[in-house]
Amino acid sequence: MTLAIARAIYAFGLLMTGALMLVVFGPKSEGGQFSDAEKSAPSLSPGPGRDSPASFSQRDDDAFPPTLSKTGYFESVSGYRLNSSFVAFEVNAPYWSDDAQKLRAVRMPPGIAVKFEANKPWFFPVGTTFVKTFQLSADGETKRIETRIVRRAKFGWLFSTYIWNEEQTEAKLEMDGPRFPVTAGHTSQAWGVPHQLDCLECHNDKAGRVLGFNLRQLNRVEKTKTGSGNQLHRLQRAGVLRAVPDQLKATPSFCSPYDEKADLDDRARTYLQVNCSMCHQPGTPQTTQFNLPLDLRRQRPIYETGLLQLDPNNPTGPPLRPRSLRSTLFLNRVGAIGQFRMPPLGSLMIDEKAHVMLKKWFARFLN
Repeated sequence: MTLAIARAIYAFGLLMTGALMLVVFGPKSEGGQFSDAEKSAPSLSPGPGRDSPASFSQRDDDAFPPTLSKTGYFESVSGYRLNSSFVAFEVNAPYWSDDAQKLRAVRMPPGIAVKFEANKPWFFPVGTTFVKTFQLSADGETKRIETRIVRRAKFGWLFSTYIWNEEQTEAKLEMDGPRFPVTAGHTSQAWGVPHQLDCLECHNDKAGRVLGFNLRQLNRVEKTKTGSGNQLHRLQRAGVLRAVPDQLKATPSFCSPYDEKADLDDRARTYLQVNCSMCHQPGTPQTTQFNLPLDLRRQRPIYETGLLQLDPNNPTGPPLRPRSLRSTLFLNRVGAIGQFRMPPLGSLMIDEKAHVMLKKWFARFLN
C-alpha cells in the first residue's frame, strides 16, 4: 500500500467518524500477537454514565464529540479535573514541543491492566485512553493550548485534538491542524497543531503506536506522601500495570536529554530515540520511500545508526567520524525553521539546548 493510498483511507475514516481512526488489519501488531487482554477487552460505544464501570463497555468506535466537556472524561473542564478513572503519569524524556509543559494521564478498562515487560513491547487492551494537555507558563500565568486524546478502539487507534478557548473554560475538536499565536503572561509565540492525518507519521506501526508509555520513560523515582517511590509501582497499585518487579534498580530508564550531569552519549541517543526514531528506523515510509538509511533507535549500536562513517577495514567496529554530508545535514535540520526542519511535526521552534548538545556529541567523534 502506497502512502498516498493509506492517506486516502485515513482521510475517509476521518470524514466518516469525525476522528482519525487507525485500522489494524489482521491479528498481528508490531512485535507479535495481540495479548489475551486485547482479545477479550470490552467493546465500547456511546451511552449515558460513560465513566462508571458498568457502562464503560458502552463506548468505543464512536466519533469524538465536538467539545472536551462532552467526552465524559472530566469532572471539571474549566478546573482541569479528570475523572478518577484516569491516572496521571510523567515521562523521563519528553518529546520537544516548543517548550510547552504537558499533563499526561491514562485510563484502562476496568479489571484489565497492561502487563509489565522488560524486553518486549507492551500491549494495550481495547478501551485504553491517553489524555495529554499542552500548556505554556510565563510571568505567573499558565495557558492551556490543546488536549490530545488517543484511544484504542476495537478496530484500531483513534486520535483527536481539542483546542482551548481564551477563557480556558472549554476546548473544541479540531481536525485541520491550524496555526495561531499563543500568549502566556508577557510571552507570545506561534503554535502549530498537527493535522489529524499527521498523527500517523509518528504514531506508526513500527514505532508501536503509543510513543511515551513504556519502561524507559516511566521508570522514574517520584515523591510520595511518605517519601519517594517508583512511578511503575504506583501505576501498578492504580490498576494500570501488572507484574511489575519489586526491585527496579537494574531496570533501564531514559535520562533527561537536558540533564548536563548525565552522560553526553546517553543524552544524545535518548533525544534521537524520543524525537526522531519513530520515523527513522527500518520499515517506515521515511526510510523506504525516501531512501533515508537512518536507524536512530536507542538500542542500535552507534555505528549502525547511519550517522557515522565506518572503518572500511572493520565495518562492524567503532566509527571513525561522522559522515560529513549526512551529519552536517542532520544538525542543520535540527537547527532549522520551516519545511526542512527536524522534527518536521509538532514544533515551530528550535530546541536550542538540544541543538547545542547534539553538536557537542558529534564533535566527540572528530577528536
